[in-house]
Amino acid sequence: MDRTHAKKAASSYAHDERDLDMFPDLDGCDCSPRWEWSKEVAAGVELFKQGSYSREVYLVEHGLAKLIRVTEEGQEIIVGIRSPGWMLGANSAILGKPYPMAAVTLTQCRLRYIDAERFIRLARCDLEFSWYLHVLHTQELHDRLAHVVGLRCLTARQRFEQLLLQLISSIKPEGSREEVRFKLPMKHWEVAQLVGITPEHLCRLQRQMEQEGLLQRESGWLIISGLDRLYRYEEF
Repeated sequence: MDRTHAKKAASSYAHDERDLDMFPDLDGCDCSPRWEWSKEVAAGVELFKQGSYSREVYLVEHGLAKLIRVTEEGQEIIVGIRSPGWMLGANSAILGKPYPMAAVTLTQCRLRYIDAERFIRLARCDLEFSWYLHVLHTQELHDRLAHVVGLRCLTARQRFEQLLLQLISSIKPEGSREEVRFKLPMKHWEVAQLVGITPEHLCRLQRQMEQEGLLQRESGWLIISGLDRLYRYEEF
């Protein structure tokens, strides 16, 4: 699961979760004015298609989006999730190559965006903006490495609990550390893909957590009793 770039900060949900500030203080760099436009987008909207070329680059200001790849056989694979602070479409704009996947909003999102040509000019000529991109891309590589390590080193249960923590950190539902109630913005099979297990195994994990009193399912809602009981992978 992809996490937002940020400095370490206290969170209302987890004391060691990353801060979700849109524009962190990168040696005094404030790149917010470069993003010219902003818009609200409903859940389920395709921002760009797999195989198309970049016309705009987006910055997620609020909400969640998913990256999906459709195989030649028509199978849909969820590649990752983008939360506040992440860009969408930057790699394709810089490389001049078509999108290897599509981006679809999971929840209602507030997006900032600029056209691809202006984005390239800023990346080439604006020192602050270029440094900002370096930080974001380095964070993305770091998180992908952490994800691969997690698949090798963590149990399926630990990976699922880690994903729940990351979703809670991004969605910020109402509640306290003792009890948080929220709806998963993804389908059951998508959650299973992100965790790296089958949907059947995910059902078994959820039943196990219910028996332990850690998780409840109620009319589409998930209720977590005690965030401190969820596993945190802190090596990265």
